[in-house]
Amino acid sequence: MSATEAGTLPMSVRHRCTLMRSAHHCTHRNGRPRSKRCTYCGGSLMVEEGVWCAFVWVGDASYPRRDAVRTFRSESAAQKWCDERPRENVVVRWVYA
Repeated sequence: MSATEAGTLPMSVRHRCTLMRSAHHCTHRNGRPRSKRCTYCGGSLMVEEGVWCAFVWVGDASYPRRDAVRTFRSESAAQKWCDERPRENVVVRWVYA
């Protein structure tokens, strides 16, 4: 059984533009970006710690970490896992540490 299936949460880091809410072109970035500035608007990047989780979609936008089906270190791995299970109706969400 892997650590993600056993319930141990692998921590991840992502970077978010501090102006993301006001500039609609800004996006999240995983890992270590080459610059400390947003490539779209030039705003500074904020470091966030958390974990990528796969949840069964419930429609109320409430996804507590304890309800995660599985956890991941990267968004791409989580999305790939969910895409391989279209009938299970699972979605990827970021959960803060």
